[in-house]
Formats: sequence, structure tokens, C-alpha cells
Amino acid sequence: MRKVYDVATGTHLKSYRGDIAAQSTLCFVGQAEYLMAAVRDKPFLQAWALPRHETLQIRLIVPGKACAMAVSPSGPKYCVIGIAEKLTVYKLVTGRMIGVSSRHYQPVTCLKFTPCGNYFASGGEDGFVYLWSLGSFIETLHKQDAPQVQPHFILGQHSDKVQ
Repeated sequence: MRKVYDVATGTHLKSYRGDIAAQSTLCFVGQAEYLMAAVRDKPFLQAWALPRHETLQIRLIVPGKACAMAVSPSGPKYCVIGIAEKLTVYKLVTGRMIGVSSRHYQPVTCLKFTPCGNYFASGGEDGFVYLWSLGSFIETLHKQDAPQVQPHFILGQHSDKVQ
């Protein structure tokens, strides 16, 4: 059971049912309309409607256990999920998978969108940090011959895993 508290007063506001969330996957969708997380030991995502009084739980099946996740903060909502060393992109309005790309050599450990939502960064246990253009990422995945998606910028290899 997930509980939401008012940080100013410590008052319990609401409780949500669900499985244990995976590390680095808790995200707000929209203007705090939904709270979304990947399940720790299962290949699916769960979301809860925050402002509603009824407990609405939404689940989305994904191709593997998520190790990192980020949701675009603006425009059409896209969700980028790190599953092992691959990046999987979903369009949240439809729940449709846009595509999969792999650039990391070891599992992805963190994902983060820029405030404008046009770019996202991925870091992994391989020590690499990549900056991706969301528009280019999606456009490349839609092409017929689907070449491997290339990052917009490589921020270098660090001496240890990126968390």
C-alpha cells in the first residue's frame, strides 16, 4: 500500500494499492495527474490517478523488468524505459510502444528529461551518459529501414557506473 502525506503537516492524504516500485522509476505524468512506477520484479508499469477519489489503477505490460524510467514533462506524453541495456519508448496516450534502441553495453541505471521535454539523458552501469533528442529518436524509429538511433551528444565515459 502506497501512502501520500502532506509534507507541511504530516497528514495522511490518500492510500494506493500496488506492487513494490522499482528503483529509479517513480514519475509524475502531466501536472500531477498520475503517479507512475515500474514494478520491481515484474515486467509492467502501474499508474494511479492522483486527484480522483476513487482508486484507479492502470497497468501497462512492457518487454522486461524496468531498471529506470522517465516521462516527458510537456507535449504528448512519452515514457522512456530502461530495460537491461535497451531504451524502450512508449506513447502514453495510446499505450503503444514506439520502438526500442540499444546503445549502452550494460544496464541503464537512470533516465531524465530536460525541463522542455525535447531531450532526455541516459546513464548506465557501463559508465556512459548519452543525451538524446526525443524527436530524432522517434523519427528514426519510424523509418522503414530503421537504422540504429544515435545519441545527440555523448557526455563521455565515466570511471564507474552512473547512478
